[in-house]
Amino acid sequence: MSIRQELQELSKSNEAVRKFGWSVGGAFLLLWLVFIGPIHFFNEYAKGGHYPALMWIGIALIVLGTIVPALLRPVYILWMAFAFTMGFFMTRVILTIFYFVVLTPVGLFFRLIGRDVLERKPDRQATTYWIDKEYPIADRSRYENFF
Repeated sequence: MSIRQELQELSKSNEAVRKFGWSVGGAFLLLWLVFIGPIHFFNEYAKGGHYPALMWIGIALIVLGTIVPALLRPVYILWMAFAFTMGFFMTRVILTIFYFVVLTPVGLFFRLIGRDVLERKPDRQATTYWIDKEYPIADRSRYENFF
């Protein structure tokens, strides 16, 4: 699915924007509390600096999301567009890294030792390539209780 399609299917209701304000605002407040809050309170040189910015952004998001979610809707759409774009690219980056770091060495190792996991080499003496599945239990009661 393309980024444009994901944005068109994005729920823009007041409830979705309200949840966005609460969750992202809460995350900003948590970041401020964990990382910047102690520095701000215990460092006398931090007074008057930009340390409370995360706190004020978090409070603004929570308040706007709760009281007037319509004002927060453009921020929500921009944030989700950024998130969809990051997801689109990072998925491809992670899968590419996985392919070259994990699958390629395993495939090269299997070729080196001559292992054919999928049994793709033709066997001229075989009459069929059908592999019979052997069931460990021939009792039909095993289908009754799966869990």
